[in-house]
This record gives sequence, structure tokens and C-alpha cells, in this order.
Amino acid sequence: MDFDRQLGETAKSLAAFMTDLGAARRKRVSVVVMTEFGRRVAMNASGGTDHGHGGVTWLLGGGIVGGVHGRWAKLSTATLPDGDVPGWNNPFDILGELAATRLRAGGLSHVFPGHRVRALGVARS
Repeated sequence: MDFDRQLGETAKSLAAFMTDLGAARRKRVSVVVMTEFGRRVAMNASGGTDHGHGGVTWLLGGGIVGGVHGRWAKLSTATLPDGDVPGWNNPFDILGELAATRLRAGGLSHVFPGHRVRALGVARS
């Protein structure tokens, strides 16, 4: 499966990057990996799982609080509307929290107009 292989390659690349940073720099660097559009559980005709609703975000590096954050439920028929992963958590909340906490960006209304960032507890300074 291409998707499984690509996830494995992505994980290896991220691990190598974090190793290359070294311990001191790694404390100062936060990495965000997120899908640019939603995901489906079942593969589509081209073997992908794209063009669904919800997505996934990986956070690693300095200042990241480990674990699963925000709203999440075990995937089942009941939690997969039309086969789509639910989009319960707003990506702007994740990015906004990182900008405020890690970059000390201050007010974010100019970055995310009309959105009030709701911290999910993903980062610490």
C-alpha cells in the first residue's frame, strides 16, 4: 500500500531531521505536519484516502505536549459520516496555539481573521 509506505518514509525523514538538529536545537524547534485536506478511511480508486472531511496533525519537537489533544473518538461506523474522518478540531486552533505559545506572537486576529483561537493544550513555551 502506497499510503502505508509513504507514512513510513515520512516518519523516518522526520526522525532523521530531529536527530540531525541535536538536543539543544531540538528544544527550540517545533514541527507541524498536517494534511492539506480531509481524509477518508477507505481507499479511493487511486489507492489514496484523500478528499474527506477531517485530517490528522503530527506535532514534534520542543515545547510539544505529547498525547492526543482536542476532541477525538474511536473510529467506527457511528463516527464516520459517509466514510469521512470527522473534522472536530480546527487546525487554526493548533497553529494559533503554537504561534502564541512557541513564537509569542501576541494577538492573532490579524493572522486568523474572525477566528478566536481555542487552545487545545498542545504546546508549552
